[in-house]
Amino acid sequence: MSRHLIVYPNCSKGGVTSVIRNRALLHPENEIIAVFINDRGGRDAYANIPNLQVRVVDERVLDSYLAYVVSTFNPDQTSILNLPLSANNIPKHEGMKLVYEFHSSSLLSIHKELGKLDVENIDEFWVPSEQMRSVLSTELESELMQKFQVVPNEVNLDVFTKEGKRINLALVFEQPCKPLVWIGRLEWLKGDVDFLRLVAALPDEYKAVMIVSLENDILKVERILHEANALGVSDRLHFVMDLSQEEVAAYMRAAVENSGWFVSTSYNESFGYAVYEALGTGLRTVAFRPQVEVWTDLSEEDGAFFVPLGDIRGMKDIILSQS
Repeated sequence: MSRHLIVYPNCSKGGVTSVIRNRALLHPENEIIAVFINDRGGRDAYANIPNLQVRVVDERVLDSYLAYVVSTFNPDQTSILNLPLSANNIPKHEGMKLVYEFHSSSLLSIHKELGKLDVENIDEFWVPSEQMRSVLSTELESELMQKFQVVPNEVNLDVFTKEGKRINLALVFEQPCKPLVWIGRLEWLKGDVDFLRLVAALPDEYKAVMIVSLENDILKVERILHEANALGVSDRLHFVMDLSQEEVAAYMRAAVENSGWFVSTSYNESFGYAVYEALGTGLRTVAFRPQVEVWTDLSEEDGAFFVPLGDIRGMKDIILSQS
């Protein structure tokens, strides 16, 4: 058994939640403690995983708490995400590997975190795709890049399967429909408005299911609802927030059942979890080819269709031609 400590700001149901859950579920031989500083309603996402403990602590005592955990839990590996100052301060015992992970596709964010890090103190940097490492290699010094390792995220195909619970979307929209499922944060890099423009370009039978990470900024929610109204698709939009993996899979299976699609309008991806999850349920996907070229292993034979960045008309043509 190996002992792992993982430290991340938000206990929520976003993409990093999937990373942590899947590491525990797919590697039951490892004992994991996950420490967070913000409770964003994600505790139940980690329920009933016997080899995973979840702890949420006040940010003001985080560093002293991590020192306590390191001294008592004696982790073989500590992974820190989005908390560069804590990575600088955490004590290292002999035999402990200190890993700093980047799961963001934003190069600006990565550079900001690197600027705050004592990189000499980090044993390894992890990124989830070879493509992400390749992009970074053009911007970072070769000596630093020697510490960068590609550790792909693992998709839990025990959850994202063809068989299982389905949401009754005909009841949600009060009529039969062809659902388009979208997952992401409400920001331009995820192409949230591009998705609504695609819906507006398609016949009325196509309905939008937007699954959004927990969002505390009400202005972002107001903005996307205003965009939906301006594009005339408010009555074709089902907006849901902060779902578990099981609930997401249920929406995807419902879309399969109703000849729907999964849509990714993201301009930047470091791995692209949701596309693989959708395909696991049998849901066809259509996506922009992001700046970092992930999904290079997928093709139309897998049910995955791709268009250049911003090509909404191309997406529309693929969906209509394959219907």
